[in-house]
Order: sequence, then C-alpha cells, then structure tokens
Amino acid sequence: MAKFIIESWNKIIKASFFNPFFMNSKIKIQFDKLEVLKTKLLDQLTKFNDDQINFKPAPDQWSLGQVMFHLHLVEQRVFEYISNKSQDTASLNETGLKESWRMFLLHLFLKFPIKFKAPKVVADAMPDSINMEQLRIDWQSHREQMKELLNNQDEKHLHLKIFKHPRIGYINMFQTMSFINAHHRHHLKQINGLLSKIKMLNN
Repeated sequence: MAKFIIESWNKIIKASFFNPFFMNSKIKIQFDKLEVLKTKLLDQLTKFNDDQINFKPAPDQWSLGQVMFHLHLVEQRVFEYISNKSQDTASLNETGLKESWRMFLLHLFLKFPIKFKAPKVVADAMPDSINMEQLRIDWQSHREQMKELLNNQDEKHLHLKIFKHPRIGYINMFQTMSFINAHHRHHLKQINGLLSKIKMLNN
C-alpha cells in the first residue's frame, strides 16, 4: 500500500512539473457535461446504418450526420479561435456585466426551438454525406486538444475576452464553455425528431 501511495504521489508531482495548471473546477464541470453528451449522442447512432445517418427529411434540412458534424465543427472552430487568442493575452480585457447580460439573453434564446442561421464559416463547411466513424475519430481528437488547452489555462486568464461570438460579441472562457453546452442542447430536439422519423420509416 505504501509503495502504491508513493508511486501515485510521484505521478502527481511529475504531472505538476510539466503542467503547472489544472483545469478550473467550474470549467471541468462544463467539459464533463460535453463529454457525457457527446458519448450519449454517438452511442445512440451506432445502431443506424449510413443511409439512415444521412437521411434528410427534406432537401433544405440536415441529416442526423450533418447535425452531429455541425456540433463537432462548432467546437472545433471555437477552440481554434481560443487557442490562437491564448498565445497573447496581454491585450485582452476582462468581461463585465454587459457580457453577462448578453450571455443570459443567448441562453434564453437557445432554450427555445428557434432556428438560427449558422455563421458562413460553419455553414459552408457542411458536407453532403457524413462518415460517422471518421467523425467519431475527429471529434475525439479535437476534444483531447480542447482538454489540453483547458488544462493549460492560467486561472487569472479565465475572465478575459477570449472568444468572439458572432451574435453577442466577446465572452470569457467560462461563458464560452457554457455557450457550447447550451448550443449542443439546443440541437437535441432536432436530433430526437430525426431519430423518430428514421424509426418510423423502418417500422
């Protein structure tokens, strides 16, 4: 037992030496929620074949695969932006009441089944057909990069204006993680609707 404790403690010391920061507890809660949701959604889709995954109820509507691709892509674009901004935080200011109010309004709108037009950089990247296995691999890879980025954030930088949301402007890291979770939940009704339609077609 003593040997196990010593080895475990040495691992913690070693990890601390190479990485002086640990993920903030509030950020970790948001990250863990994303992990649970991603796992649940991807596991749900394992029972469907490629035709079902790429089934579109109408020409102007997304398939299940495209919705999942969208969720992954939003995450990827957000953290590419944050990763770039994190290289130089000296010129960034802290968020305040204005940003908190805008976040409140954004959360309020995302709770309703209102269709928002995706930003051009996201909408233009949408492929016609989705390979779910490749999407699963890419999403997990980018999620690991996200985790590393969050683990290396200095606590004093978490309130800085790190991400520019296309509709409400600059928000901090806490708000950004909250936005991603709210965005994903916003699409749950759409996903459940598509699942119901696919099941009906195959009964």
